[in-house]
Amino acid sequence: MPDFAHVCLILILAVPLATTPAYAAGRSNVFHGYKEKGDSQEEDTSTNGSEASKSDEASSSKASPLVACRDTNAACADWAEQGECDKNEAFMSGVCPIACKRCTPPELNAADYVGELLILETEMGEIRIRTLWDNAPRTAALIMDLAHQAPEAKRACRLYRSEAVPPAEHPDGPPYGLLQGSLAGVLKPPPSENLAKVVPKEGYVAMITGTTEFYISLMDHSSWGGAHSVWGKVENMEVVFAIVAKAAFHELKHPEFGTVMRMMNTEMKMTPRAVRMDEGHEL
Repeated sequence: MPDFAHVCLILILAVPLATTPAYAAGRSNVFHGYKEKGDSQEEDTSTNGSEASKSDEASSSKASPLVACRDTNAACADWAEQGECDKNEAFMSGVCPIACKRCTPPELNAADYVGELLILETEMGEIRIRTLWDNAPRTAALIMDLAHQAPEAKRACRLYRSEAVPPAEHPDGPPYGLLQGSLAGVLKPPPSENLAKVVPKEGYVAMITGTTEFYISLMDHSSWGGAHSVWGKVENMEVVFAIVAKAAFHELKHPEFGTVMRMMNTEMKMTPRAVRMDEGHEL
C-alpha cells in the first residue's frame, strides 16, 4: 500500500468565519479540514461482526441497483489533487473512481427512500436515525443509498471524534458536545440544503458542508445555524451518549488555529443499513 494511503481526513473545529480559509472553499464557519497520519481505512474490509455483515448483504440484495461508481475513502479528493490518480492509478481507480474522473455517479430519487429509517451499527449498539426529508432530501437520499450498498462500499465509515457536553462554566467548549464521523462511500459530498431552516440541537444530525463527514449534536448548537445541512434526528440518544462517555481520546491541537479537539484513540467502525420505519423490518 502506498504511503499516501496512511492519511485519514479529520475535520476539526476552527476559528470564526472571517479568519477561516475553509470558508473560502465553501465549508462551514465552524469546521475546518485537517489531515492526521493514521491507519489506512480502505485496507479494512471487515464489518462489525457476522450479524452486521449478514444484514448488509440482505439489505443490498433488496435495494435499488448497487452502484460501483463511488469513492470509498474520505481523503479521495485530496489525494486526487495531489496527483495520486496518475501516480497510483491501480489503487486510486478502485478506491477513488469519482475523484479520478473514471466514472460519473448516477442521480438519485429521494422518493425511493422515503419511509426508511437509517441504522448506524456500532460495537456499542445501533444508532437509529429518522431522516428529515422535508429539510434535506438530497442529502438524505445520498446517505440512504449508501445504507443499501454492499459492505465493501461502507468499509471506511467510522466514528472518530468524541466531544462531551461542556461544563456550565464553559458553555462554548471545549469540549464541544458532539460525536463526529465519516460516511465515506456516499456517491458524492451532499449539497447544502436549507441551512437556516433547521439548526443543530440535541439529537440532530448534520453534514459538514462540502464533505462526507457528519456529526451528531449532543447539545443545542443554535449558534452554528446556517452552517450545516441538518438531515436527521437520532431516536435513541442514550447510545450516542454511551459512546462518548466510554471513548478514550487524545487531544489534537490544530496547527494553525490552536483549537483543541478530542479525537478517539481507536476509531469505531460503523455500518449504515436501512429498515422500514413502519415495521422496523430489514430491507
